[in-house]
Amino acid sequence: MYEAVLFIVTMSMSVLALVREEDRARLLATARTDFLTGLCNRQGFFELAPARLSQAAHKPSSALLAIDLDHFKTINDRYGHEAGDRVLKLFADIVREIACPKALSARLGGEEFAVLLPGSSIDDAHIVGRSVAARFAEAVAQHDGLGIPATVSIGLAETVGSGDLGTLLAEADRALYRAKMAGRNRVEIAAPRQIAKAA
Repeated sequence: MYEAVLFIVTMSMSVLALVREEDRARLLATARTDFLTGLCNRQGFFELAPARLSQAAHKPSSALLAIDLDHFKTINDRYGHEAGDRVLKLFADIVREIACPKALSARLGGEEFAVLLPGSSIDDAHIVGRSVAARFAEAVAQHDGLGIPATVSIGLAETVGSGDLGTLLAEADRALYRAKMAGRNRVEIAAPRQIAKAA
């Protein structure tokens, strides 16, 4: 009888611990997710991206796309925030559709996004960037009566090995700035120097 009671108590405690761990994992996933797009949020990106880079350290390179929706404030002002939200959701769907399964996609804030492509070359990442840009412009113009002229500017950077996320993102941001200065609706590649891992 004593052993049976002990077994039941032990099993109950184990089940309770398992439920608590599942709840904790669920809460952590929620804390790392952007509620509107379903992509990672800024916190999730900076928590998860370094591990993704480390896992791809044996690959020749990894790449990062820094993406900004062009003139997004104008879209909100002219078509309303509901239409703006639909544009953001549509963009997130397109990124999920085109980026490789190992990609880590995030909404860093407002209309700013990042897509980390672990183990991808600069050429493969450039194809992804161009595909996202083309598909987005086409989809927003045709989607469910939106009919909004919308484009994206993209900066692309590459790193060797596990690299340094901060440096990689800074390089991609500089390339993104050049894309905006060059007229937007384009992909610009960071300077060819490779981004080494920070000491």
